[in-house]
Amino acid sequence: RQVCKSKGANFSIVRAGVMKGGGSGDKEIGNDLGLNEAYYSTLLDIVEASVTMAHDKYTMGADCTLGDTIEMPNMFTSIGTKSSFEPCSYDTNRITAASGVVAAALKDDGPIEFSISATKAEKPPSPEEWKTLIDGL
Repeated sequence: RQVCKSKGANFSIVRAGVMKGGGSGDKEIGNDLGLNEAYYSTLLDIVEASVTMAHDKYTMGADCTLGDTIEMPNMFTSIGTKSSFEPCSYDTNRITAASGVVAAALKDDGPIEFSISATKAEKPPSPEEWKTLIDGL
């Protein structure tokens, strides 16, 4: 922060929780979002594979809050939710996190610091939806 301030450079901070899913998909098979099938097939644990694939289909929404608000889970909590793709306040889809970083970079009225948690959605927020989310913080 001090280096940026000393150089007169603005910056935003986008925080994410435990990263799940993500990737650019496989356009050859019509999957625009999520990880490539080649990756999914390397997951030997069927529960992990199922949760990862489901996270890329059903948990791509964003719940944004100002500041550093994501409380990371302890080991026991993580074990309890490992086999679920239900949104948790401490999970973030990689695609959603990346699109949130782009939205923060495009913000034209100064820097912002916010956290992104997962919510139910079959696609990440659009650029317009990101603008609305960020402007509402």
